[in-house]
Amino acid sequence: MDKFGKERTDLDIARRQESKAYNEMAFRSQQAKEQKSQLEALLEYKNECLDGLANARESGLTPAHVREYQLLMKHISSIVEVVEYKVNTSQDNLDKAQQTWQQKNEYFEKVKEASKKDTPRLDDIIYEDEEETAKKPDAIEKKYYGHLG
Repeated sequence: MDKFGKERTDLDIARRQESKAYNEMAFRSQQAKEQKSQLEALLEYKNECLDGLANARESGLTPAHVREYQLLMKHISSIVEVVEYKVNTSQDNLDKAQQTWQQKNEYFEKVKEASKKDTPRLDDIIYEDEEETAKKPDAIEKKYYGHLG
């Protein structure tokens, strides 16, 4: 493979890696948003239940009903802990994905810049081909009279 082909391949590989890292980052971002949204909704529900428990005590509910509210609150609190853990984990995953994307993006930009500097222009390639053809003694004859046999 010539230098131009290798640089093209390196650029394509870097572009694919950067794109893959970006897609992973976008996925992790969406996942983190969903986890945070779920936590916010759960905390809102927990607060509503706490208000309901306070009102239940004041309205004279039976001890059995109050106990059921307390068990519900305990269950909601344990779910909140699990979702908080998921939120923290998804944020960590997002941070790692952003870091990976930044690295892949920087590498892609470097390869792209190097490719721009080292990539010969089409005019240069045609000129070099014509020079190579001119150096071969029977090239002109084959080039212009090749169809005659």
